[in-house]
Amino acid sequence: MRPHRRFPALVLAAFLAPFSLPAESVTVSTVPFGGMILEIPAGTSIVSDVFIGSALYQGPVVSISPEDDVLFLNSMPAIESASYIHVLSGADQGMVSTILNADSESVTVETPLVLAEGDVVAIRKHQTIGAFFAGAAFSMGDTITFYNIDGTITSVTYFGSSGWLDSDLQDGSDLLFLPGEALVVNISQAISIIASGSVNTHLVSREFVSGAVALIGTINPIGGGTLSELFSDGAMVGDTVTFYENSNGTLFISGSYTYFGSSGYLDDELNSANDVKVPVAGAAVLQSGNSRLISILPAYSENQKGGG
Repeated sequence: MRPHRRFPALVLAAFLAPFSLPAESVTVSTVPFGGMILEIPAGTSIVSDVFIGSALYQGPVVSISPEDDVLFLNSMPAIESASYIHVLSGADQGMVSTILNADSESVTVETPLVLAEGDVVAIRKHQTIGAFFAGAAFSMGDTITFYNIDGTITSVTYFGSSGWLDSDLQDGSDLLFLPGEALVVNISQAISIIASGSVNTHLVSREFVSGAVALIGTINPIGGGTLSELFSDGAMVGDTVTFYENSNGTLFISGSYTYFGSSGYLDDELNSANDVKVPVAGAAVLQSGNSRLISILPAYSENQKGGG
């Protein structure tokens, strides 16, 4: 289960401490085995994973026990690490839910899912801070911060040989983040990481709660996901989507867009912004008065890239 996040909600700018170190925006490049090198500059950046975990299992739901949030599946491999169900077909297509318990035929999930016999699901390994940033040369006092669905935030700090610790000085390296969830990295010197995993070939849905601040990535190594595709369904007039970039170590607004009903999203000069795309490995910062699901489209369809 993802560790409980304990911090009160803050406005985005409240924890984005300025740095005087020179820096540039996050840059990416592909590597031969299909991963991607992310160069994260010193200072504050918003970063998201461009891949999704490979499917440890994929198959139909045999039966369900809704009152216990248990799904019965065909024979599957042992689940040895924090994992989640990803619904690939049916009423809840795109939804994800953390697995609490599993055996060879069934899984118990954290968040209830609307499923029927025959709906196809995948089991994927959760991404963690420790795995995503493995091998990066962090410095004492560097921080990583999440915005949570309930409007709270969670932050962990790097303590050298002790690694990532939370506010209670407990190990934070196993902190989970879901596909499409971005995080704020505040570091004193530039780092390089290799992101790896599967190219996403299925819809992913992210729940958004009114009044919260959501940092949403597109799970796409080549870029994709326009404002219209991601944020129009369920949008209210006055909703905002903002992009931030790292410049000389601090975040600045590189794009700000407001929803104007039938006109869709417009920029500050009232030009159409519906086709503006979320930056690769970056995120869109959504603020809205309406709770809804955000649908992140596949990077490729299965007939282009194959399953998984």
